[in-house]
Amino acid sequence: MAPLAVITHKTAHRLRIRIASRRGESTYFAVTEDKLREAFADLSVTGNALTGTILLTGKPLDVDAVVDFGRSKKLFIVKTIPANGPPMARSVAAPLHSVNRRIQ
Repeated sequence: MAPLAVITHKTAHRLRIRIASRRGESTYFAVTEDKLREAFADLSVTGNALTGTILLTGKPLDVDAVVDFGRSKKLFIVKTIPANGPPMARSVAAPLHSVNRRIQ
C-alpha cells in the first residue's frame, strides 16, 4: 500500500508534499524523486528524506496530475485535510482592525 501524504505548501509554481511515514528513508525518496522527474520533466523535483518531503517547482503546476501520478504508481496517496476555520492571518488581523476603528 502506498504511504499517506499531505500537501503542506502549494502555489502556482511550487508544491511541497510531506510523506511523514517514510521520513529518513533515503532510498524511497530517491526512487520517488526519479519517477516524478521522468513524468514531469519540465519541473524541478527535490526529495528530502531528512524532512520527509518532496518539492516540485517550475512552470504552473497541475497538482491533480501530480497527485494522480503518485497514486497510480503507488508512490503516495494524498490525504486531504479539512479546513479548521478561518485562516490564521484573519484571526491575527481581526483585533488590529478593531483597534484601528476605535482610534479613527
